[in-house]
Amino acid sequence: MILWARPEGCSDHGDGSNEEPFCTLERAALELKGNPKYHVLHMEGTFSPMVPIHIPSEETVVLVGPGVLDGTFGIEMEKGASLFLDGIKISAAIHCDDGDLWLERSVIRESIGHGVIANNCEIHSARTVIAENALAGIWSQSSAITMENTFVVKNGNPKEGRGGGVYLEAGSSLDAVYSTFILNEATVGTPKSVACDEDVLIEQITIRNSVALNTGTLTFCGEANVSFSAWSTGSPNDTSIAVGAADLEEVLMPDPDYPGLYRTLKDSALGNLGKWIDGDPKSDFDGELRVTWTSDYVGADKP
Repeated sequence: MILWARPEGCSDHGDGSNEEPFCTLERAALELKGNPKYHVLHMEGTFSPMVPIHIPSEETVVLVGPGVLDGTFGIEMEKGASLFLDGIKISAAIHCDDGDLWLERSVIRESIGHGVIANNCEIHSARTVIAENALAGIWSQSSAITMENTFVVKNGNPKEGRGGGVYLEAGSSLDAVYSTFILNEATVGTPKSVACDEDVLIEQITIRNSVALNTGTLTFCGEANVSFSAWSTGSPNDTSIAVGAADLEEVLMPDPDYPGLYRTLKDSALGNLGKWIDGDPKSDFDGELRVTWTSDYVGADKP
């Protein structure tokens, strides 16, 4: 089923077609439950729902932008649901429960809590910005996260909650390649880019061809496997280099037109550091082709 929602030229009494789009996401969500099990919802414009938008259990929903979900109510994925966001901006949390969440060309920014809350989910993020959320950008329990060409910027705070860019617990894992973690914050003693809970199950972290820059040197938790990257550490390995908050203006520049995005400076220390391998993305956040035959820039953006 293919549906449209648009706040202008619309009717919640229509059929949800491109000619008669629904006015609200709440109305469109009523059509998602039942057969068929696969739905595409085109979101055009800005929506401020008065209740969370529910993705029905065991169903697959694709939200296609350009669309903005504004306000304090986000998306609730019921158990077993699959959700694909393409070109969507959201300022509230996405809750995933025993399902699959795909983030493509999307933005999760300025949630009053976590950006994503995941329990036993698989999360895939590509060409996406997760920024300025009050608590963790992603809080993950028993979930597997893969990232490529993703910006995780200025999430968390030093006063409360499980902060940091990504917070892992209960055996969660993170595999990040060509991603950029910048100035995330956490409570004292908590790693700022990727943190782990002190539980019995061991979290797995792999960071490659990426940038992780924050104040101090407490950047990753546990035995993170970091390679071909630039990160805030007092002891980089043979394939990586150390960068700190004092080095920010030497390697990155905030994009004034795209909040949460940091552009890599040409001829900076982030060049000639990455090592592309089969299966890595062949282009960067903007779609610019990467150098695949020799060393190249690390992080989500290639100058």
